[in-house]
Amino acid sequence: MLQTVPPYVDARILKKTMQELRDNLDVSLPILGVFACLDDHTNINKNVLHAIKSMFKEKEFHTVIPRNIAVEEAHNQTTSLFEYQPKSKGAKAYEELANEILERVKRPYGQ
Repeated sequence: MLQTVPPYVDARILKKTMQELRDNLDVSLPILGVFACLDDHTNINKNVLHAIKSMFKEKEFHTVIPRNIAVEEAHNQTTSLFEYQPKSKGAKAYEELANEILERVKRPYGQ
């Protein structure tokens, strides 16, 4: 699974890095999916998310983790977001992502 943080991760660089790892390590490194986090709805992020969607197509998870102060505060306090602010937008988004991941791993490989 690949995590992207727009605008810091360019989808082309991500894909190239994965291919280099596959070539250098001589392993398949399948990708379960790609998701974006720390989205703040800027034009730059929209462009990066569009590039991810077009490059990874069916591998893209639909859930995007928003930039959310509760996520940062929980991290700084070294506590679980679900304990710190379980009803925050960030917690709800991570829960949606977890459900999406569970649904994907239930599918036969390659579908």
